[in-house]
Amino acid sequence: MTPPKVDKVDIRPLDTLYLENLMGLEPAQVGGFLKGSDLAIDTKTGELQRLLAGGQTESRSLDEEISWVQLIREADTNGDKFLDATEVQKIFGANLAPDQAKGLDPQKFLDSIDELMRRRYGPISANVKSWQAKSVFGPTLDALKLYNQGIRVDEVSLAHRTLSFNAVGKTATNALFFIPSAVHNIWGDSPLLMGDAAAESSAERKFQTREEAVQKLETVINQGLRDNEAWALEGKLDEALLKLDSGTRDILNTELCASMLHRILTLPDAKERYSALLSFAEGERPNSGLLGIFGYGGGNSHMAGGWWESLWNLTGRRNNLFFAKTIFRFLAAKAATQDPNFDQSLDQQSRAAYSDMLGDGGGYMNMASVGLTNVLCLGGLACEPTQYRDWSDEARMDGLGRGIDGALMVWGGSKAFTMFEEGNRLRGLKGTREVFKIWRREGSLVTRTAEGASRFRPFPVGAWREAANAAAKEAEIIGQDGKALAGGKGRFARALDRVTSPLSRAKAAAGEWLFKGLPALSPRQLSMLKTAAQVPGKGLGKLVKGVMILGIVQYGDSKLSPAFNPFEYGMKDLDREASFDAYPDLTKPDPILHPAPKSQ
Repeated sequence: MTPPKVDKVDIRPLDTLYLENLMGLEPAQVGGFLKGSDLAIDTKTGELQRLLAGGQTESRSLDEEISWVQLIREADTNGDKFLDATEVQKIFGANLAPDQAKGLDPQKFLDSIDELMRRRYGPISANVKSWQAKSVFGPTLDALKLYNQGIRVDEVSLAHRTLSFNAVGKTATNALFFIPSAVHNIWGDSPLLMGDAAAESSAERKFQTREEAVQKLETVINQGLRDNEAWALEGKLDEALLKLDSGTRDILNTELCASMLHRILTLPDAKERYSALLSFAEGERPNSGLLGIFGYGGGNSHMAGGWWESLWNLTGRRNNLFFAKTIFRFLAAKAATQDPNFDQSLDQQSRAAYSDMLGDGGGYMNMASVGLTNVLCLGGLACEPTQYRDWSDEARMDGLGRGIDGALMVWGGSKAFTMFEEGNRLRGLKGTREVFKIWRREGSLVTRTAEGASRFRPFPVGAWREAANAAAKEAEIIGQDGKALAGGKGRFARALDRVTSPLSRAKAAAGEWLFKGLPALSPRQLSMLKTAAQVPGKGLGKLVKGVMILGIVQYGDSKLSPAFNPFEYGMKDLDREASFDAYPDLTKPDPILHPAPKSQ
């Protein structure tokens, strides 16, 4: 059967077909735009090929295809988006010599153009249109995946936080199961901090749940694009959400802020879009003041889930610092408009917020150093005290737990030093036997007071102090030194000296290090130091002991309660390659290759 004669060829698909836009894409991406057409691309060599019958191919040039599209487009002299035989004849006359033009059949050429539109440019144009619609949703889907990663970082960080009122459940679980877990480790293997392990497992499980929700949304969007549904081509996220179950919608909007992010990322005005992004990122940071330190406040999303999940996150609020840092980095490094003044202001605001998030090394150790050096330097008269440093957002959110942890270590260190000092003083005056005699008589895990109450007192520090004071008075009265009262040192006492002497040497070395770097002091400053040394409790000795305790706390804090490091869990601190701008519109001419005509 003879095919019907072609009178006109529809060339409207060429309105969205600018093949020069494919030049900047990877071969694999170009291959996606060529699907369904008679063209293909070798992803290894980047060579464009035409598919022939029998599986044969012939090499083509992208420049040649661009020229063909431009020729057909220009042939539509009346602008009706259809090409007929009369217009084809004009092509011959404009591009060929008269004798060549007479030898060609306009109808056959029109038929070849019709086949070219059906087999090549039509399918490619449809793929480009699908990409155009997908590009509207693309930045939102990218942002949701980044936001999900950020929640994972925040929740794993919360799982390993020293102590937080917002994660009091995991702290209680740690305390409840610490001993059973330690006993189980004699023959098995289980984490000592069961609460931390359970909270981290919960964070990973919820991360996978949110990831599945994003995948469901992406599947619905892709199906809508394949079916050329109006809502998909127009980029209406609310229509896509209605095609999902209520649980998935709740995860996407409550936990991932999907509708909020889509509204921001599709704002047509770049200035408005970037300003809204900046505000969104700042909203992810913890509240200033005590609320931030207690682990409350801030964040754009809420946690979904039942009562069991709230054990690990009491308020259900999150501070997505990963996502905030990523936005600040994008706004400072990539975001640009046609207004240089706006761009400069945006850059400064983003960099300032990012710098404020990171802080400059502030924390409890810095605060202790500030107080200590101010005492040592006489408020800045003798030397330069340590400067106060700003806290990072992470340090502020972890501040309460680390502060309590540090206070307990200071208290325990002070008690340990006092116990050693009093026991050692009594040993020097009365001998080692006296120390152990009082310890056996007075020391006990549980000691009953006169009122009948019980208290934990494994070491009788008070009894040692009283005995040492009495021995010192006795030595003063009879004019003898401690060695005479103690009756000389036995073998065990000398062995104990060898064990405890490093601590004494360390204390002496700490004192020497503290005062070694002081500049020459004025008579007034020397008088102040002398006064400090003579205060009750031997002021400078207390200062040296404080320095040593501070060192112990700092070491213990770094070893027992290290700050959360996302890189140890295979995570990023931020995504430096992220972009929150719309994908390039391949349906429009490249403004560089095809600049807009200048206005007259």
